[in-house]
Amino acid sequence: MVVSKGIGSNMAIYLDGKFDEPIWKNAQVHTDFFSLATHKESEISTKVQITNDENYIYFGVICEEPFMSNLKNSVRENILKVYGDDSIEIMLDVDGDGIDFHHFLVNVSGYRGQEFRKEKGNVAIIWENGNWFAEGHRDQDKWTVEIAIPFAILNNEKSISETIAFNVARNRRTVSPREEMSLGEKGEFLVPEAFRKIRLKNFDPEVFQCRVSNPRLEKIFEKQGITSSAISCDITNPTNKNRVFDVSAVIISPSGDSWLKSSNISVKAKTQETVTFSYQVSQQGTHKFVITLSEGERMVFSSIQKVNLEFVPITIDIYQPFYRNTIYSDQNLDQIKTKVKLNLSEQEFTGSVLTVTLQDQNGQIIAIKKLTEVSFINNVAMSVPDLPTGRYMISAQLEKSNQQIGFTEETILKLPPPAAGNQVYIDKNCNLIVNGKPTLPIVWWGVPPYEKIAKTGADGIIVVVSKQNMVPVLEELQKYGLMAVIAPWTGSLQEKYWLNQTTLSQEAKDSLRDIITTIKNHPALLCYYLVDEPEGKAYNPDIIMETYQFIKDIDPYHPMIICNESVLGLQTYSKCADMLVPDPYPAPIKKGGLKRGATYISLFLTEATIAGGKKKLIGLTPEVFNAGDLPNSINPDRRETSFVEQRCIQFLGIVHSAKFFNYYTFNSNYGAPRYPDLRIGIPYIIKEIKVLAPSILEGVELVGKSSDSCIHMLVKEYHGNLYIISVNVEKKLISATLTLPKEVKQLKVISENRILDVCDRSFTENFIPYGVHIYTTDIIFPDLTPLDEIAQQIRKEGGMFSLNY
Repeated sequence: MVVSKGIGSNMAIYLDGKFDEPIWKNAQVHTDFFSLATHKESEISTKVQITNDENYIYFGVICEEPFMSNLKNSVRENILKVYGDDSIEIMLDVDGDGIDFHHFLVNVSGYRGQEFRKEKGNVAIIWENGNWFAEGHRDQDKWTVEIAIPFAILNNEKSISETIAFNVARNRRTVSPREEMSLGEKGEFLVPEAFRKIRLKNFDPEVFQCRVSNPRLEKIFEKQGITSSAISCDITNPTNKNRVFDVSAVIISPSGDSWLKSSNISVKAKTQETVTFSYQVSQQGTHKFVITLSEGERMVFSSIQKVNLEFVPITIDIYQPFYRNTIYSDQNLDQIKTKVKLNLSEQEFTGSVLTVTLQDQNGQIIAIKKLTEVSFINNVAMSVPDLPTGRYMISAQLEKSNQQIGFTEETILKLPPPAAGNQVYIDKNCNLIVNGKPTLPIVWWGVPPYEKIAKTGADGIIVVVSKQNMVPVLEELQKYGLMAVIAPWTGSLQEKYWLNQTTLSQEAKDSLRDIITTIKNHPALLCYYLVDEPEGKAYNPDIIMETYQFIKDIDPYHPMIICNESVLGLQTYSKCADMLVPDPYPAPIKKGGLKRGATYISLFLTEATIAGGKKKLIGLTPEVFNAGDLPNSINPDRRETSFVEQRCIQFLGIVHSAKFFNYYTFNSNYGAPRYPDLRIGIPYIIKEIKVLAPSILEGVELVGKSSDSCIHMLVKEYHGNLYIISVNVEKKLISATLTLPKEVKQLKVISENRILDVCDRSFTENFIPYGVHIYTTDIIFPDLTPLDEIAQQIRKEGGMFSLNY
């Protein structure tokens, strides 16, 4: 725990889980918890008491438990994994906007985790601030917990109101299947519109209406082992009165050393002031920056951020070749392109010379370029001949007055054609190139018979291999024209080699080497599925990164996928894979729409693009199953997607850069073949995607406009024709005017057997809920089966083509 000045003082309770302080006597009490699975009132009793003073909000929770001997209470660190124990979760929407909220978790022993959730609770982001308090207590037939949360740390939202929205949930692990319940309306959980309201007593929200920006590293330099830096923050006072703050700012190193700076600053009403602190630290790396604002003895703001105090005077980023700093045998690059960044002051580099050099492995100079006019960012392109196969070194050196003031280097590889099998890499447009051809792969999670999967039109399946079945499975897939996405380790092997490990054991390396060398040259191998949802399994990203590097060194011809279930996972593991293919399931509900909404998908893919630094291929794992039919499902109210919803999901993914589809799932009691809307609909959607793939992958993106922001659009120009994908992301009828980037007279509506006239580059279209329209100026574009015929087929077999919401 990082404790700021003023945190933990002046609490009205002594944390012991016993509720014997006077403040609890007038607490508001809630007991009506509802099951998240059944939406019925829970049969086990849980009692929540809520109260506050001028500095803290307090929660006291009493959990009756007839099976105390089965209590799960194994986590012994402050981490989100406490969710897996018997635990309590608290959600606080302190500005009441129903969009974002603070989320706290605590287990029986008082170990805690916290995150901040935005976009109506659908997206969790990193929140470092652990400056809140909890303690548990156990009796023979119940366990209890006291929680104290300072108002000063609730600053991720715009403001704090006197009336706030909240939810409390209990995770019960003593029974199977596990029981989860909440105070939210009908047992809703991370859904802010289902939260309850509470009015705080004797509370002045204006006191906590101040904000501090994220820290900015103004300058950094290193001398004789000491790193000096200047860090600035903006302090905003949105209130109508002038305020004087005591500012405390602490830097905490990775090893726990700390440096405290303090200041006094006046901030006039409705204005902002900047405060800057200088530090000299003995250890470089990522540090915690803890800043606290106080007025007198009262703390009014506290946050914990990260700041990287690592002095690297010069960095070089290679963006041609684009992928893995590697030139493949079918790539004819006449230039090496780099971006050289200087982490120096303008005074330090003025008058310097930047030299970028490409050398072969024998030190022979292939190309060299000198810049005498240097800036913070320097784009350097060097013409090169057709390079022979081998290893090359590109370096950037900065000199001033004949003295070197910065140097860095990176390796570039030129690979020969693979000895056998496929050459697969990612090009500068983030397309997957398979043997020289841009490809938009569609694969299934599935098991034999593979012939049925092949008949859907997909490209392959994800295969969990063993030493005995590796080659036979690949041979079987090849027979049906399918390719394999190989998961080298899953389940028990992943836990054995990764869980609670910091580096790969020799046994793990031998296992990987055996698998990869056995299959890497097989013509049915497409790529590797490195790990599924690693954030939920608490795998250390460092060991996943080591695994990625190990496989890449053995087989540089096949990329790797990671599937994440959270934005935090994307951010944590993005460097450990070449393709980010998350699974933002929209969670369709019986007698309802999509629980998370279609924009959950577009938001997730946008975050994936950001996490990958626009250098990773982005894909999508659609929800092609029925979660309500999963064995021991805790979501019996869930259903499969209708055809229209599924088409919306997939084409919305394409609009937001998805170029790989990983369908979950085929050949199971809850998978696609069981439901007519998916069994009939998914092969049709595959056909649509495949026929549009050349324009999606190779077309030039243009800008189109919609009169309604609920219509998401992608416009591509390919071989002189426009291709427009438009998607309604809401469960309502929408009439929107779409404006094209070029003059056209007519559009063919793909899959709908109709032609539209266009006037002044615009036309008006009606969209059903979650509806998709796909247009092209290629009037002779090959006809597909009209959607109304697909609707008849699906409805004839009792499936859902579309829904009335």
